[in-house]
Amino acid sequence: MKTISFIIPVYNSEKTISKCIASIQRQTYKNIEIICVNDGSTDNSLSILQSLKIKDNRIKVISQKNQGPFIARKQGILSASGDYTMFVDADDKICNKNAAKAILDTFTNHKVELVQFSFYSYHGQYIKKRHRNSVLGNISLKDLKRKYYFDYLSSEGKGVFNVILWNKAYITALLKDSVANFNTNLRFGEDLLLLLRYISDYRFHSMYNIDFCLYSYYTGIGISSSFDENIMDSYGELKKTQMNLCDKWSLCEDAKYYCNLESIYFLFGIVKCMIDNKKDKHSILDYINKSNSFECIKIAKHFFRCDYSKGLYEELNFLTSNYSPEQYYQYTIQHNHNKPELFMHIGNCICKWLCIIRQLQSR
Repeated sequence: MKTISFIIPVYNSEKTISKCIASIQRQTYKNIEIICVNDGSTDNSLSILQSLKIKDNRIKVISQKNQGPFIARKQGILSASGDYTMFVDADDKICNKNAAKAILDTFTNHKVELVQFSFYSYHGQYIKKRHRNSVLGNISLKDLKRKYYFDYLSSEGKGVFNVILWNKAYITALLKDSVANFNTNLRFGEDLLLLLRYISDYRFHSMYNIDFCLYSYYTGIGISSSFDENIMDSYGELKKTQMNLCDKWSLCEDAKYYCNLESIYFLFGIVKCMIDNKKDKHSILDYINKSNSFECIKIAKHFFRCDYSKGLYEELNFLTSNYSPEQYYQYTIQHNHNKPELFMHIGNCICKWLCIIRQLQSR
Protein backbone atom coordinates (compact mmCIF):
# COMPACT_ATOMS: atom_id res chain seq x y z
CA MET A 1 0.00 0.00 0.00
CA LYS A 2 1.12 3.53 -0.76
CA THR A 3 1.96 5.76 2.20
CA ILE A 4 1.31 9.49 2.57
CA SER A 5 3.60 11.53 4.81
CA PHE A 6 2.20 14.62 6.55
CA ILE A 7 4.90 17.07 7.64
CA ILE A 8 4.16 19.60 10.41
CA PRO A 9 6.67 22.25 11.54
CA VAL A 10 5.92 23.02 15.20
CA TYR A 11 6.95 26.12 17.11
CA ASN A 12 5.18 27.14 20.33
CA SER A 13 1.93 25.61 19.10
CA GLU A 14 0.63 24.11 22.33
CA LYS A 15 -2.84 25.61 21.76
CA THR A 16 -3.38 24.20 18.27
CA ILE A 17 -1.12 21.20 17.62
CA SER A 18 -3.44 18.55 19.11
CA LYS A 19 -6.34 19.61 16.88
CA CYS A 20 -4.05 19.78 13.87
CA ILE A 21 -2.79 16.24 14.39
CA ALA A 22 -6.30 14.96 15.17
CA SER A 23 -7.49 16.23 11.78
CA ILE A 24 -4.87 14.00 10.16
CA GLN A 25 -5.48 11.00 12.40
CA ARG A 26 -9.16 10.87 11.43
CA GLN A 27 -8.36 10.24 7.78
CA THR A 28 -10.26 7.32 6.32
CA TYR A 29 -7.10 6.20 4.55
CA LYS A 30 -4.99 4.91 7.41
CA ASN A 31 -1.63 4.19 5.80
CA ILE A 32 -0.05 7.51 6.73
CA GLU A 33 2.80 8.90 8.77
CA ILE A 34 2.75 12.18 10.67
CA ILE A 35 6.16 13.83 10.98
CA CYS A 36 6.24 16.62 13.58
CA VAL A 37 9.39 18.74 13.60
CA ASN A 38 9.69 20.63 16.87
CA ASP A 39 11.54 23.81 15.95
CA GLY A 40 12.93 24.75 19.36
CA SER A 41 9.58 25.35 21.06
CA THR A 42 9.74 26.96 24.50
CA ASP A 43 6.18 26.08 25.55
CA ASN A 44 4.59 22.63 26.07
CA SER A 45 4.51 21.70 22.36
CA LEU A 46 7.20 19.01 22.65
CA SER A 47 5.51 17.36 25.67
CA ILE A 48 2.21 17.26 23.79
CA LEU A 49 3.89 15.70 20.76
CA GLN A 50 5.59 13.03 22.86
CA SER A 51 2.29 12.14 24.55
CA LEU A 52 0.51 11.84 21.20
CA LYS A 53 3.36 9.73 19.81
CA ILE A 54 2.91 7.16 22.59
CA LYS A 55 -0.73 6.71 21.59
CA ASP A 56 -0.18 6.55 17.82
CA ASN A 57 2.90 4.92 16.34
CA ARG A 58 2.31 6.69 13.03
CA ILE A 59 3.55 9.90 14.67
CA LYS A 60 7.27 10.71 14.45
CA VAL A 61 8.79 13.54 16.47
CA ILE A 62 11.99 15.32 15.45
CA SER A 63 13.52 18.10 17.55
CA GLN A 64 15.92 20.80 16.43
CA LYS A 65 17.00 24.22 17.65
CA ASN A 66 14.88 27.08 16.40
CA GLN A 67 15.75 27.64 12.73
CA GLY A 68 12.43 28.59 11.17
CA PRO A 69 9.59 26.70 9.46
CA PHE A 70 11.32 26.06 6.16
CA ILE A 71 14.29 24.27 7.71
CA ALA A 72 11.83 22.33 9.86
CA ARG A 73 9.99 21.28 6.70
CA LYS A 74 13.29 20.30 5.10
CA GLN A 75 14.09 18.02 8.05
CA GLY A 76 10.65 16.50 7.70
CA ILE A 77 11.13 15.92 3.98
CA LEU A 78 14.47 14.20 4.50
CA SER A 79 12.88 11.97 7.17
CA ALA A 80 9.76 11.08 5.18
CA SER A 81 9.30 7.46 4.15
CA GLY A 82 5.95 7.83 2.39
CA ASP A 83 5.40 7.68 -1.35
CA TYR A 84 3.67 11.06 -1.28
CA THR A 85 4.05 14.10 0.95
CA MET A 86 1.74 16.85 2.19
CA PHE A 87 2.50 19.85 4.43
CA VAL A 88 0.35 21.09 7.30
CA ASP A 89 1.05 24.12 9.49
CA ALA A 90 0.59 23.55 13.23
CA ASP A 91 -2.23 26.09 13.54
CA ASP A 92 -4.15 24.74 10.52
CA LYS A 93 -6.17 21.58 9.85
CA ILE A 94 -6.97 19.01 7.22
CA CYS A 95 -10.71 19.70 6.91
CA ASN A 96 -11.79 16.63 4.92
CA LYS A 97 -11.49 13.13 6.35
CA ASN A 98 -11.15 11.74 2.82
CA ALA A 99 -8.26 14.04 1.90
CA ALA A 100 -5.58 11.35 1.88
CA LYS A 101 -7.73 9.03 -0.21
CA ALA A 102 -8.57 11.81 -2.70
CA ILE A 103 -4.87 12.60 -3.09
CA LEU A 104 -3.88 8.97 -3.51
CA ASP A 105 -6.65 8.33 -6.06
CA THR A 106 -5.60 11.37 -8.09
CA PHE A 107 -1.96 10.30 -8.23
CA THR A 108 -2.94 6.75 -9.13
CA ASN A 109 -5.57 7.54 -11.76
CA HIS A 110 -3.87 10.43 -13.55
CA LYS A 111 -0.14 9.62 -13.31
CA VAL A 112 0.90 13.18 -12.43
CA GLU A 113 3.75 14.57 -10.36
CA LEU A 114 1.80 17.16 -8.38
CA VAL A 115 -1.77 17.42 -7.03
CA GLN A 116 -3.21 20.79 -6.01
CA PHE A 117 -6.45 21.21 -4.08
CA SER A 118 -8.78 23.98 -2.91
CA PHE A 119 -8.77 25.33 0.66
CA TYR A 120 -10.64 27.47 3.14
CA SER A 121 -9.10 30.50 4.80
CA TYR A 122 -10.31 31.86 8.12
CA HIS A 123 -9.78 35.48 9.14
CA GLY A 124 -10.59 35.78 12.82
CA GLN A 125 -13.40 33.69 14.24
CA TYR A 126 -16.14 34.21 11.70
CA ILE A 127 -14.81 35.21 8.27
CA LYS A 128 -14.44 32.17 6.04
CA LYS A 129 -13.48 32.15 2.37
CA ARG A 130 -13.16 29.33 -0.11
CA HIS A 131 -10.19 29.47 -2.49
CA ARG A 132 -10.83 27.42 -5.63
CA ASN A 133 -8.50 26.54 -8.46
CA SER A 134 -9.54 28.49 -11.53
CA VAL A 135 -8.49 25.71 -13.91
CA LEU A 136 -9.28 22.10 -13.01
CA GLY A 137 -7.99 18.78 -14.28
CA ASN A 138 -4.67 17.96 -15.88
CA ILE A 139 -2.25 20.80 -16.61
CA SER A 140 0.78 19.85 -18.67
CA LEU A 141 4.20 21.31 -18.17
CA LYS A 142 3.84 22.90 -21.60
CA ASP A 143 0.70 24.77 -20.54
CA LEU A 144 2.27 25.69 -17.21
CA LYS A 145 5.18 27.23 -19.07
CA ARG A 146 3.29 29.09 -21.76
CA LYS A 147 -0.18 29.90 -20.48
CA TYR A 148 0.13 30.23 -16.74
CA TYR A 149 3.58 31.65 -16.09
CA PHE A 150 2.10 34.65 -14.20
CA ASP A 151 1.23 32.29 -11.35
CA TYR A 152 4.78 31.33 -10.45
CA LEU A 153 6.47 34.61 -11.39
CA SER A 154 4.48 36.68 -8.91
CA SER A 155 2.55 36.30 -5.68
CA GLU A 156 -0.58 37.25 -7.63
CA GLY A 157 -1.57 35.15 -10.63
CA LYS A 158 -4.46 33.42 -12.31
CA GLY A 159 -5.02 30.90 -9.51
CA VAL A 160 -3.84 27.95 -11.59
CA PHE A 161 -0.63 27.35 -9.69
CA ASN A 162 -0.65 28.81 -6.16
CA VAL A 163 2.75 29.66 -4.75
CA ILE A 164 2.13 28.04 -1.37
CA LEU A 165 3.32 24.63 -0.20
CA TRP A 166 0.41 23.36 1.87
CA ASN A 167 -2.36 23.14 -0.75
CA LYS A 168 -0.46 20.52 -2.71
CA ALA A 169 0.68 16.91 -2.53
CA TYR A 170 4.05 15.83 -3.88
CA ILE A 171 5.96 12.74 -4.92
CA THR A 172 8.35 12.31 -2.00
CA ALA A 173 11.37 11.16 -4.02
CA LEU A 174 11.11 14.19 -6.29
CA LEU A 175 10.62 16.47 -3.29
CA LYS A 176 13.72 15.12 -1.56
CA ASP A 177 15.84 15.90 -4.61
CA SER A 178 14.30 19.37 -4.88
CA VAL A 179 15.23 20.29 -1.31
CA ALA A 180 18.77 18.87 -1.48
CA ASN A 181 21.52 21.50 -1.27
CA PHE A 182 18.91 24.18 -0.67
CA ASN A 183 20.14 27.53 0.63
CA THR A 184 18.80 27.48 4.18
CA ASN A 185 20.00 31.02 4.92
CA LEU A 186 17.16 32.56 2.92
CA ARG A 187 14.59 34.52 4.88
CA PHE A 188 12.03 35.07 2.15
CA GLY A 189 10.65 33.13 -0.82
CA GLU A 190 11.80 29.66 0.24
CA ASP A 191 8.43 28.08 -0.50
CA LEU A 192 8.30 29.43 -4.03
CA LEU A 193 11.92 28.50 -4.69
CA LEU A 194 11.21 24.92 -3.62
CA LEU A 195 8.17 24.80 -5.91
CA LEU A 196 10.20 26.16 -8.82
CA ARG A 197 12.81 23.50 -8.27
CA TYR A 198 10.11 20.85 -8.13
CA ILE A 199 8.36 21.77 -11.38
CA SER A 200 11.63 22.37 -13.25
CA ASP A 201 12.91 18.86 -12.50
CA TYR A 202 13.27 16.75 -15.65
CA ARG A 203 10.86 14.16 -14.20
CA PHE A 204 8.02 16.67 -13.83
CA HIS A 205 5.50 16.41 -16.68
CA SER A 206 2.12 17.51 -15.37
CA MET A 207 0.00 18.46 -12.38
CA TYR A 208 -3.66 17.91 -11.55
CA ASN A 209 -6.03 20.42 -9.92
CA ILE A 210 -8.95 19.01 -7.97
CA ASP A 211 -11.87 21.05 -6.66
CA PHE A 212 -12.06 19.38 -3.25
CA CYS A 213 -11.45 21.67 -0.27
CA LEU A 214 -9.04 19.66 1.85
CA TYR A 215 -7.32 22.28 4.01
CA SER A 216 -8.32 24.96 6.52
CA TYR A 217 -5.89 27.85 6.74
CA TYR A 218 -6.03 30.23 9.69
CA THR A 219 -4.41 33.56 8.89
CA GLY A 220 -1.76 34.81 11.25
CA ILE A 221 1.05 37.34 11.17
CA GLY A 222 2.04 38.29 7.66
CA ILE A 223 5.39 39.11 6.15
CA SER A 224 4.94 42.82 6.79
CA SER A 225 5.79 42.25 10.45
CA SER A 226 9.25 40.93 9.53
CA PHE A 227 10.23 43.36 6.77
CA ASP A 228 13.83 44.41 7.20
CA GLU A 229 16.83 45.17 5.05
CA ASN A 230 18.13 41.59 5.05
CA ILE A 231 15.08 40.29 3.20
CA MET A 232 16.12 41.98 -0.03
CA ASP A 233 19.02 39.56 -0.44
CA SER A 234 16.64 36.60 -0.29
CA TYR A 235 14.20 38.39 -2.55
CA GLY A 236 16.96 39.04 -5.09
CA GLU A 237 17.91 35.35 -5.09
CA LEU A 238 14.27 34.39 -5.62
CA LYS A 239 14.01 36.72 -8.62
CA LYS A 240 17.30 35.42 -10.03
CA THR A 241 15.97 31.86 -9.88
CA GLN A 242 12.76 32.92 -11.59
CA MET A 243 14.73 34.67 -14.32
CA ASN A 244 16.82 31.56 -14.87
CA LEU A 245 13.63 29.56 -15.24
CA CYS A 246 12.35 32.08 -17.80
CA ASP A 247 15.52 31.48 -19.81
CA LYS A 248 15.43 27.72 -19.36
CA TRP A 249 11.84 27.54 -20.57
CA SER A 250 12.38 30.16 -23.32
CA LEU A 251 9.53 32.31 -22.02
CA CYS A 252 8.68 35.60 -23.70
CA GLU A 253 10.20 38.89 -22.58
CA ASP A 254 6.93 39.84 -20.87
CA ALA A 255 7.46 36.96 -18.45
CA LYS A 256 10.80 38.42 -17.39
CA TYR A 257 9.31 41.87 -16.96
CA TYR A 258 6.37 40.57 -14.95
CA CYS A 259 8.75 38.61 -12.78
CA ASN A 260 10.43 41.81 -11.61
CA LEU A 261 7.81 44.55 -11.63
CA GLU A 262 6.79 44.21 -8.00
CA SER A 263 10.41 44.64 -6.87
CA ILE A 264 10.22 48.45 -6.89
CA TYR A 265 7.36 48.35 -4.38
CA PHE A 266 9.01 45.61 -2.38
CA LEU A 267 12.02 47.86 -1.89
CA PHE A 268 9.75 50.79 -1.03
CA GLY A 269 8.18 48.73 1.76
CA ILE A 270 11.56 47.71 3.17
CA VAL A 271 12.91 51.27 3.28
CA LYS A 272 9.70 52.43 4.92
CA CYS A 273 10.12 49.81 7.65
CA MET A 274 13.75 50.78 8.16
CA ILE A 275 12.62 54.34 8.76
CA ASP A 276 9.82 53.18 11.09
CA ASN A 277 12.35 51.07 13.01
CA LYS A 278 14.55 54.14 13.57
CA LYS A 279 17.50 52.92 11.52
CA ASP A 280 20.14 55.61 11.21
CA LYS A 281 19.97 57.66 8.05
CA HIS A 282 23.48 56.76 6.85
CA SER A 283 22.67 53.02 6.92
CA ILE A 284 19.44 53.60 5.02
CA LEU A 285 21.19 55.67 2.34
CA ASP A 286 23.81 52.95 1.93
CA TYR A 287 21.06 50.36 1.59
CA ILE A 288 19.18 52.37 -1.04
CA ASN A 289 22.40 52.78 -3.01
CA LYS A 290 23.12 49.06 -2.77
CA SER A 291 19.59 48.15 -3.85
CA ASN A 292 20.12 49.77 -7.25
CA SER A 293 22.53 46.96 -8.09
CA PHE A 294 19.85 44.27 -7.71
CA GLU A 295 19.04 42.86 -11.13
CA CYS A 296 15.31 42.79 -10.43
CA ILE A 297 15.30 46.54 -9.66
CA LYS A 298 17.28 47.36 -12.80
CA ILE A 299 14.96 45.31 -15.01
CA ALA A 300 11.83 46.90 -13.53
CA LYS A 301 13.21 50.40 -14.00
CA HIS A 302 14.32 49.68 -17.56
CA PHE A 303 10.89 48.34 -18.45
CA PHE A 304 9.06 51.42 -17.21
CA ARG A 305 11.49 53.87 -18.74
CA CYS A 306 11.34 52.25 -22.17
CA ASP A 307 7.65 51.38 -22.37
CA TYR A 308 5.76 53.52 -19.88
CA SER A 309 7.77 56.69 -19.50
CA LYS A 310 4.66 58.81 -20.02
CA GLY A 311 1.36 58.78 -18.22
CA LEU A 312 2.61 57.22 -14.98
CA TYR A 313 1.22 58.60 -11.79
CA GLU A 314 3.64 60.51 -9.61
CA GLU A 315 4.69 57.77 -7.20
CA LEU A 316 5.50 55.17 -9.82
CA ASN A 317 7.21 57.77 -11.98
CA PHE A 318 9.54 58.62 -9.11
CA LEU A 319 10.26 55.01 -8.10
CA THR A 320 11.46 54.20 -11.61
CA SER A 321 13.55 57.37 -12.00
CA ASN A 322 17.27 57.87 -11.54
CA TYR A 323 16.79 59.01 -7.97
CA SER A 324 19.68 59.59 -5.61
CA PRO A 325 19.66 57.79 -2.22
CA GLU A 326 18.98 61.13 -0.53
CA GLN A 327 16.01 61.84 -2.81
CA TYR A 328 14.61 58.35 -2.21
CA TYR A 329 15.01 58.72 1.55
CA GLN A 330 13.21 62.07 1.61
CA TYR A 331 10.47 60.81 -0.70
CA THR A 332 9.83 57.77 1.53
CA ILE A 333 9.56 59.97 4.63
CA GLN A 334 7.07 62.23 2.86
CA HIS A 335 4.98 59.22 1.76
CA ASN A 336 5.25 57.23 4.95
CA HIS A 337 1.53 56.88 5.64
CA ASN A 338 0.90 53.57 3.89
CA LYS A 339 1.68 50.06 5.02
CA PRO A 340 4.17 47.77 3.21
CA GLU A 341 1.48 45.21 2.34
CA LEU A 342 -0.45 47.98 0.60
CA PHE A 343 2.63 48.82 -1.47
CA MET A 344 2.83 45.18 -2.50
CA HIS A 345 -0.86 45.09 -3.38
CA ILE A 346 -0.51 48.21 -5.51
CA GLY A 347 2.54 46.74 -7.20
CA ASN A 348 0.70 43.52 -8.01
CA CYS A 349 -2.25 45.45 -9.42
CA ILE A 350 0.12 47.41 -11.65
CA CYS A 351 1.71 44.16 -12.81
CA LYS A 352 -1.66 42.74 -13.81
CA TRP A 353 -2.74 45.95 -15.55
CA LEU A 354 0.49 46.27 -17.53
CA CYS A 355 0.46 42.64 -18.61
CA ILE A 356 -3.09 42.99 -19.93
CA ILE A 357 -2.03 46.01 -21.93
CA ARG A 358 1.00 44.19 -23.30
CA GLN A 359 -1.14 41.25 -24.37
CA LEU A 360 -3.62 43.52 -26.12
CA GLN A 361 -0.80 45.35 -27.88
CA SER A 362 0.66 42.10 -29.18
CA ARG A 363 -2.56 40.99 -30.87
